[in-house]
Amino acid sequence: VSKQSWREFEVVVADDASTDATPDIVLGFAKRDSRIRLLPCPQHFGRPAGPRNFGMRQATGDYIAFLDSDDIWKSEKLAHDAAFLTADPVDFLFSGCEYFVNSLDNIVAVLDPAPMSNMILFRNLVMIQTVCVSRRLVLERQLFFDEDPQLRGIEDYHYVLEAYLSNVRMARRPGSDVLYRKYSATSIYPRRNLPLLLYRHAWNLRRIREKYPLSPARYYSFLALTMSYKTAQAMLGRA
Repeated sequence: VSKQSWREFEVVVADDASTDATPDIVLGFAKRDSRIRLLPCPQHFGRPAGPRNFGMRQATGDYIAFLDSDDIWKSEKLAHDAAFLTADPVDFLFSGCEYFVNSLDNIVAVLDPAPMSNMILFRNLVMIQTVCVSRRLVLERQLFFDEDPQLRGIEDYHYVLEAYLSNVRMARRPGSDVLYRKYSATSIYPRRNLPLLLYRHAWNLRRIREKYPLSPARYYSFLALTMSYKTAQAMLGRA
């Protein structure tokens, strides 16, 4: 992040009771760069949603972007976001990403998401590491991550769904400036456990239906499509 060509940013590191050298490393950077802040979470969440919400509440910039500890931004990521948002200040911006395995020279796939549509209800093609969301919108609409433990591993997808169904101004910008570590040892997505995977995606849509007016026909149609799609992915080893 410190190598970003766009220099007008802050870094909020929400430390969820890490047991490695994370605090010492971050404090070392913070001594050299006042834009970097280490914020220990007030409790141990054990899931991404809680630390993200804590960090979002501490942020002071106009937009909030997300980066997990095992993924990487290219040096132009924030500059490209800023240029797009200067020309078109949408509330929710996303872009493409590149998947790598083990090393950065082993790119195995490139995700170039389509413009937002109802397809998001059964398949997520928006990586949270590519997102910039307006802090004003987050605070006004309380658009935080759902901390329901049953959404563990798919809270990112649920967040994108909430933004879409809240009718916020969303836009896709061209290009990919995020390097996503596929099959990370720290990943909590249950791709190898099909029953749990299907249960969590079904619960995801159920939670969405509790919050937003999906008709029974629309809800069950997307539920069937989601279950079929995730089962096919799992059978092909792509979940």
